[in-house]
Amino acid sequence: MGAQAMLDRMTLYPVADDVLFAPGGRVVIRTYGVASQATGDGATTPPVSYRTWVTGVRDQSRYWRWKHYEEARRGHRAVLEWLTGRGPRPGSWSGPQTGAFQVSATGSPCSNPSRE
Repeated sequence: MGAQAMLDRMTLYPVADDVLFAPGGRVVIRTYGVASQATGDGATTPPVSYRTWVTGVRDQSRYWRWKHYEEARRGHRAVLEWLTGRGPRPGSWSGPQTGAFQVSATGSPCSNPSRE
């Protein structure tokens, strides 16, 4: 199955979108749910998996996984707080433990970010 055919069989459910402006550029934080379409043969509705994607921090995308809508909503807020230096790195993080999202001495991977 090609990439386009796979995308055509998925449904995206937006949860939250934010943009931060830092000296290094723009950081985009998007949280959404993803579900594949039901097969139509009496199958139950497929479960929704939630992700928070962060792009623009040193050109390396990172994401977090959430199980439920409310967890995704709270997780999105926690990611924003971490990026702005107001909280710890959220759990369920997918990525290396060092690198683009390593918390710096100032406590935030984005120095002096501001929200749009």
